[in-house]
Amino acid sequence: MAEIPYRGLERRRARREKVSIPSSLTILHPDDPSKESRPIEVTVWSISHMGAGIELDEVRADGLHIASTPSMIETSVVILSLPCPPDSTPVRLQGAVIWYDLAPDESERKFKAGIEFTDIDSEDQRRVEDLLREIKKQNESP
Repeated sequence: MAEIPYRGLERRRARREKVSIPSSLTILHPDDPSKESRPIEVTVWSISHMGAGIELDEVRADGLHIASTPSMIETSVVILSLPCPPDSTPVRLQGAVIWYDLAPDESERKFKAGIEFTDIDSEDQRRVEDLLREIKKQNESP
């Protein structure tokens, strides 16, 4: 089954770069943010300084869901561990999953999701911007 292109209003505030970066995602426990779920393997397929698109095989870890808390009242807080330059040490980007859906049949993973970054310190922001510059250079070279 082919993916149907999105025809709604584009709400992104920043252009995303197409990538394929193996990463991991954890979910913060809503009652104790110092506790995180086990890591979920993800592939980042698009990224900007404001958010990322990911593909993953599971949306739950340790009884927590990527998109909502057990009470279903609040949005879950997630941490995307993304390898960044200069040495590929992962940067931990806090955010919220603002959408998720089944991935198209031709995808290697079961689900796709969009994360909006919500709390990034200046050093992590700089490393993400370095990664974006590197990606743009790679995408522009012949």
